[in-house]
Amino acid sequence: MNRALVFAHYDKDNLVAPYVLVYLQALQSVASTIIFVSTSKLSDETKETLHPYCNKVVLRDNEGYDFMSYKLGLSYIDSSQYDEVILCNDSVYGPFYPLGDLFSTMQTKHMDMWGMTDNYELSYHLQSYFLVFRQILLQSDAFKTFWDTVHILSNKEQVIEAYEIGLSKHLVKHGFQLDAYSKVKVSLKEKIVLQLRTLTLEKIKRKLTSLIKPTHTPSTVGHVNPTLTLWKALIIDAKIPFIKRELLRDNPKDVNIDDVYETIQSISEYDVSLIQQDLARIGKVL
Repeated sequence: MNRALVFAHYDKDNLVAPYVLVYLQALQSVASTIIFVSTSKLSDETKETLHPYCNKVVLRDNEGYDFMSYKLGLSYIDSSQYDEVILCNDSVYGPFYPLGDLFSTMQTKHMDMWGMTDNYELSYHLQSYFLVFRQILLQSDAFKTFWDTVHILSNKEQVIEAYEIGLSKHLVKHGFQLDAYSKVKVSLKEKIVLQLRTLTLEKIKRKLTSLIKPTHTPSTVGHVNPTLTLWKALIIDAKIPFIKRELLRDNPKDVNIDDVYETIQSISEYDVSLIQQDLARIGKVL
């Protein structure tokens, strides 16, 4: 299977962290071509460290978030020469499981695009930290049309709505089949507990407002972002090979992450010191 990959990168200190290099090395097992697109001001010395892992390193201005990096990286790929194209970024630590095994599993399934995890927040979509597109989709007008519409947006929420969610909506609308590697399901009790844990007066007001809007879709109420709330189930049960950096850095849903290193070490030989070093650099200790 011949695959190309676009890797979106940003680092506030203008470096490539060791965990990123380990991730890139693992990606070489599933991709023959890797285009590394960074919005950081990487030195020539830093770019040299990327050469063993990447076919091309591209620097661009820090604007437009990852979808602009994906768009630029895709412009360096002749998709007709590949069976699949992968888009991924540096927002996760891992992998904790061999990526080759994961791709072998997904190869037996009939779909046009897949991701590691899906999400029903706001609207159903595949999460954009790891996406895989197959040949029939890569050569479609729908795929090209979507990327033609991608331009610089300065607001992260706008990017999520227009591009992360918008990509899945656009492709489903055009008849393509989407799937996720993760099959973790959330019980009603778990949803309620997760929602109550982070409930504030402002959130209550927004939820009540959304309930009376004509465009409100009842099926989206109570849905959670699995990568920020169900990290242990994803790693242990669904065998997702990643954990989100945002979870360990900010823990926005205030979930229990006390045993995160022990959990990773129980299923993997991944060097958790890579995570500890990165978090320490931004002043976070777990």
